[in-house]
Amino acid sequence: MNSHHKHQSGDSVVGPIILDPLRALSSSEILVPGSKSHSNREILMSLFAEGTSGLRGLLVSEDTRWGLDACTRLGGAVDGSRDAVRVTGIGRRRPVSQGSVYVGSAGTLARFLPGFLAAGDSGTWTLEASEQMSARPMTELIRSLRGAGARIDDAGRGAFPFEVWGDTLRGDDVALSGETSSQFISGLLLAAPLARRPMTIRVQDGIVQSDYVRLTIQRMLDRGVSIEAAQDLSEFRVRPSAYRALDVLIEADASTATYFSALPAILGGSITLKNLPARSYQPDLGFLDILQRMGCVVDRGEQVTIRRDPERPLAGGFSLDMRALSDSALTVAAVAVFADAPITIHGIEHIRHHECDRISVACEMLTRLGVKIEERRDGLVVHPGTPRFGVIDSHDDHRIAMSMSLVALGGAGAEVLDPASVRKTCPDFFSMIATLGASIRPGGAA
Repeated sequence: MNSHHKHQSGDSVVGPIILDPLRALSSSEILVPGSKSHSNREILMSLFAEGTSGLRGLLVSEDTRWGLDACTRLGGAVDGSRDAVRVTGIGRRRPVSQGSVYVGSAGTLARFLPGFLAAGDSGTWTLEASEQMSARPMTELIRSLRGAGARIDDAGRGAFPFEVWGDTLRGDDVALSGETSSQFISGLLLAAPLARRPMTIRVQDGIVQSDYVRLTIQRMLDRGVSIEAAQDLSEFRVRPSAYRALDVLIEADASTATYFSALPAILGGSITLKNLPARSYQPDLGFLDILQRMGCVVDRGEQVTIRRDPERPLAGGFSLDMRALSDSALTVAAVAVFADAPITIHGIEHIRHHECDRISVACEMLTRLGVKIEERRDGLVVHPGTPRFGVIDSHDDHRIAMSMSLVALGGAGAEVLDPASVRKTCPDFFSMIATLGASIRPGGAA
């Protein structure tokens, strides 16, 4: 393994920790880290734009570090630090025409970069990924890029690693399924302006998490790209055009915000998320509607405040189709433990193919914590209960680590074996909940 495949020196490796129960949440304020979805889109559009873009509020995480690393490896320039950087783009030029690029476990980078490299000037690049990402299928994306002319050699694996040849994405008509990942569609859309000819993209089977595709379209339009989309997102037409440099303020990550929004639902009290937008294309803002349905009061304005009277029960007894905001599904499962009746979550079969089988692993962890769970093919049923102390194995999945930690905080505590898994999207998660009153101490004494 090349040296750049290892975690960079800024990462801290944290051993097991013990989370003690958090009995009360006083009125608190918090700043939510920048959106991962926005951050990685803006990094790559800045790289393949003409000129220099300024990115403020950028998420500081493992995923975005690999995105910025890709910028420099492909000949772009990155200046600045932490959440404020300037990226000087390369447009269609390929100053570095061969080499390897490592995408780690960054799903957006993994799905967006191949198409960008197949467009533009000639060159040959090897794309490599973490063991976790290399186990995730890329077949549909590779097939659709090849349908548009891209030359990709995956040795028949349909997964990382593979080679990509530049100046091969011709455009024309291409079709793909939207059932597996919206990121495959966004990957094609983002590359299409740099193709040789206009491209028509037809989507079959609908789109899982279609709001992320709308986010992609809006960001492309803001960058001056020529794109037309059918109202139901079944077809797109993209003409060759250049991305323009832009100064961008990244909005707060609505998925990450769910973990903090959930605390007053579980514990009572209130929390104010100072930088969460009241409206956004990020689908996980819909989590706030779910909290309202369960009896929380949500005030939305320049900042968002969530509060609940701990004397009032948290309402359950309903079913939720969470296909459109599946990144929030495990947060809902965590909150459902403390409701007054079972909650059924469905429409999320696709999350079995994320960093881990999130449905199966969440059911296993909730069972360890003493919660009655029914696992279903496309979701789970969470029964109310009083969680006991248990051991949380995140399977190196940030969403497992953060959602199950909520159950521990509202229950009897837990030992978290791999707290460093949160580095993917919210490296400061545990220090942030500590500022809200959570007690965190070293684990692993046994």
